[in-house]
Parts: sequence; structure tokens; C-alpha cells
Amino acid sequence: MSENPTQDDRRADPVAEPLRICCVSVSPAIRSALADQGHEVLHLAPLPGASPHLPALLDQAGFQPDAILQQEILLPRVLLAGLGELDCIKAFWAVDPHLNAFWQSCYSRLFDVVFSTQRRWLPDLARHGAPNVVRLPWYARAGEWHPWAERETPLAFVGRVTPERPARMRFVHILKERFGPDFVHAQDLDPAGMARLYAQTRIVPNESILGEVNFRLFEAARFGCLVAGQNLGPEQDELFEPGRETLCYGDALELLELLDFYLAHERQATAVARAGWERLRAEHQPEHRAATLVRALRDAPLVAAKGREADAWLAAAAAQLRRAGRLDADLEPILAALRRNEAEPACCALRLRLLAEEGKQDDLAAELHGLLAQGVHAASLEVNAAASLAARSAGLPDYARAFWLRHAQGQMRNGRTHRPAETDAGANLVRLWAGALRKAGVAVNAGFVFHEQRHVPSSAADCLALALLEAPADLDLVRQTDALFASLPGQEHARLGLLSTLTLHRREDWRLGLEAGLVNLRAFRIEAGREELQLALKLARAQGAEARLLSALAGRDPSGRIRRLLES
Repeated sequence: MSENPTQDDRRADPVAEPLRICCVSVSPAIRSALADQGHEVLHLAPLPGASPHLPALLDQAGFQPDAILQQEILLPRVLLAGLGELDCIKAFWAVDPHLNAFWQSCYSRLFDVVFSTQRRWLPDLARHGAPNVVRLPWYARAGEWHPWAERETPLAFVGRVTPERPARMRFVHILKERFGPDFVHAQDLDPAGMARLYAQTRIVPNESILGEVNFRLFEAARFGCLVAGQNLGPEQDELFEPGRETLCYGDALELLELLDFYLAHERQATAVARAGWERLRAEHQPEHRAATLVRALRDAPLVAAKGREADAWLAAAAAQLRRAGRLDADLEPILAALRRNEAEPACCALRLRLLAEEGKQDDLAAELHGLLAQGVHAASLEVNAAASLAARSAGLPDYARAFWLRHAQGQMRNGRTHRPAETDAGANLVRLWAGALRKAGVAVNAGFVFHEQRHVPSSAADCLALALLEAPADLDLVRQTDALFASLPGQEHARLGLLSTLTLHRREDWRLGLEAGLVNLRAFRIEAGREELQLALKLARAQGAEARLLSALAGRDPSGRIRRLLES
């Protein structure tokens, strides 16, 4: 698993025999870069939502590829049929794994190499069985350098704002409120319109949906804009050095402070923007990514699924998209294909969830009986959890408890617990599975919108959501859910509601108030954050704990800007 190929991008790709590469939905810039490097490229662009038989398309084109490269498109997904019939190297580029890992983890089994724009999702994709996972960040073709004296727009943000993105709505609101006409917000621009805006913009504040490195970072840097983005840690720092090539902020206060300073200090702002533009020119252009692609294609062993196994993984990807409401696919062929590969735990677990969600109680009961009677997948957390939670959803409480005990007894035999916890088939069972899944690192089902009334849980977050639906006043559940989301990027909006519930019931706990204030600031709620922090300080003073609060705050606020807000 390669986590930092950008270092390799700096080296010239060793010249070898050119490859014949079939590019499916691959961006024009990457295709051109591959062709410029001497490779023969066939471009295929299936309609969004289609599932074409790739070998037939290749036969029609008279093209025998050395490699297949499919790029994820941000439209109804294209699932290629027939990949298991091809003997060449096959690669998939997951552009948005933070939103789509729930189906990409299945689809990736059809490929020999999986590229991911996000480093953080490399282990997750690999854990689900994706072979040879390689980080491949996004890119941009550097535009001309436009002197800052000629740029008419001080601040601009190009991005869609909808009620489904409340943090972004607040982000745009505070920028409009602070900077007025000096800040331009645009959405739904075509590439030419976006290029015109960025070419005349000095600073581009950036915001991510789930703490991901997004396209905007590269698109703004390509025109020499100074990008002020959220602090994403090593994920972003390896691409652009913070403070020298880009700006990073931790909360709304720091964002506004950075923008105020760099708008008033043109020389420093220009220097950072220019350094970011130069870094993009040197390391983040299409030819750099094409070089990484080709090296990975040349080095990859042929490990992609074949035959019946390939059919099952294609069906599994279709099943996940169907469950999410993103694909209209027939159920029965999916169930049949998954059953033919039921020796694979992930396929078995997915089939159980589908049977429960589609109301096939009798078929589910028969499957559960067989798993217990034959001891199949007895050591698989994924299968035991899916079986137990599917049984609970389908009104089969005895099976729900039986699969929890099977899992717990296995843990006891392995020395991981002393004795299995007793449970009924109610909220406590769901809570137990939440703990087991979280301990195993299955925190969320990335990108899957879980509906408590319709879906069988497949992650710790799903289980906690279901448990809270049935026991909304259980503060321990609320605390567990907040603790889970606190470990995940981009979950500030969800935490606001959870912390509000906790502070409402534990009014004297200044620690909760402090945390709520900090989360509000990260969620672009400055006044709400100020109020929570001031209330926490008042509580701490009344309890003789002011020094402890200020010490805790200093560890989270080394610059002192939040303390200044608190005292204002």
C-alpha cells in the first residue's frame, strides 16, 4: 500500500515499452498526458448509470489492451461487466472514497490496482480486500501567473451551498458578513467561468465536506490564488506545505484572522500564493499523475477476481448502490450471485442484510439456521453482526441473540473477553454490536446514508443511530455517539446536536460546555461558540475550576485567539 506517491512523481518515469491503455471515463487531461508519454489510449465513455460489457466494447473497437483504467465519475455510477473475463491489468481510480467507499470496497475486488485520491481511505479500502491500494491525489494543469495587482476580486469561493450542507452555509454566511462585496460566492460555474473567476481572485477560502482534500485546492492553486483551507493534517500537508505554500485554519476565528492579515499584507500573501502555484507546477499536474499511474500498472500483479467470484463482487457493488437508492437493479440476480460466493464473508453478510431489508423473512431464517447449524463464518465479526442485526430487524429475536453469543463466545475463547454479555434483542443488543464494531475499526459505512427504519446496520455509527432512535433519552448512548464522531473529521454538525443534548441534561458540567464551544467554532458558529464558552467559564468559576478550564483551553488554543474571544 503506497501512501505518498507524490515523492515518486518527482522522478522521471523509466522509459519502457509503451502500454495500450483502455481509459473508461478518464479525464481528458490524464488521457492526454498518457498519450504524450507514448502510450496508446482508447477512450470509452459509457453513459452514466450504464453497466456495459467491457470485453464486447473492446472487440468492437478492435483494441487489445495491456491495461484498463476506470475513473470514478461524479454522476450515476458506471459498473463495468465482464472485467473478470479480461487478463490484462485492471485499475480503478476512486475519486471520492470518503463518500463512496461503501460500494467501492466491493467493486475494487474486480481490479488489480485501486487508486485513491484520499490517503486516509487507503487502509479502509485495503481492509475490505482491495488489492494494491495506491494514493493518487487530484491534480490541475497550471494556468498563467496573474500579478496580484491585476486581480480585482479579494476573496472568492466556488461551491454549491444547500441545506444538506449546513456547515458550508454558515461558512459562506460569515464570509459575506465579514467581507461584504469583497467576497464573491459562485456556484454551478462551468470550467471556463470558474477559470475566469479564479484568475482574477487573490484568496480562496476552502471548506471540505468530510475533511477530505478536495478539487478546489488544486483548481485555485493552478491560477495562483492563495488557498486558505481547513487543517487536514498530513493528508494535505504532504501536497502543499502549510504556511509557505497554503494557509490552514482550525476554526472560524482562525480563518477570519488569516484572511484579515493576508488581505492587508499583499507582499506576504503573494509569496505564499506563488509558492503554492510553483509547487503545483512541479508536482501536481496531469503528467505527474500519469507517471504514477503507469508505474503502478507496470508493477501490479494480476490478482483481480475472476469468473463466479467476479460476478459476485459486481453484484455486491450493485447491491450496495441499490440499498443506497442510487441504482435501479434487479434484486434476484444480485441475491443469486452473492449466494454463489457466500464463502466470502462480505458477500454472505451483504446477502443477509438484503434479505432482511427486502422483507424475505423465511429465506433469511433458513440462511441463519444453516449458518448456525454448519458453523459457517463462526469467527467472522462481519457475518455475525450482519446475521444478528438482520434477524433483529426481521423480527427473529432468537437468532439475533444466538449470533451475538456466537461472536462473544469466540472472543472469550480467544482470550479477548472473560464471559459473553447477556442481552435481549432490544437496544442493548444494538449497543453491544456498536462496541464490537467500533473496537474492530468499523466506525462508519463511508458515504452510505443509513435509514433506521429501512436498513440493517453495518457500522458502529449505524448501530448507535438505531439505538438512539429507540432510546433517545439514554445519555450514555448520546455520549458514546459523540465520542465516536469526535474521532472522525467533518462531523461537527452531528456533534452539535449531541452536545446540546448532553449540556441540557448536565448543566453544571463546564467540560461539556467547553467542548460545545470549540465544536461550534469549528462549525462556523462564532456567536454560539462564544456563548457556550462564556457559560462554561461561569460554571467553572462557580466550582473553583477556572484554572483547570483555562489550562484545558490553552492546550486546544495555543495562539490564544479563543481565550481572547472568551474574554471579549
